[in-house]
Amino acid sequence: MNFAPGAWKYAILPLLAAPFAIFVSVTASLVA
Repeated sequence: MNFAPGAWKYAILPLLAAPFAIFVSVTASLVA
């Protein structure tokens, strides 16, 4: 996969945010 210079920054953010959002949703379901 060839990204334009700097494009990986925009691609990595969703990849980092997805597991964090899942962790938050799981934690919220356990606390609820």
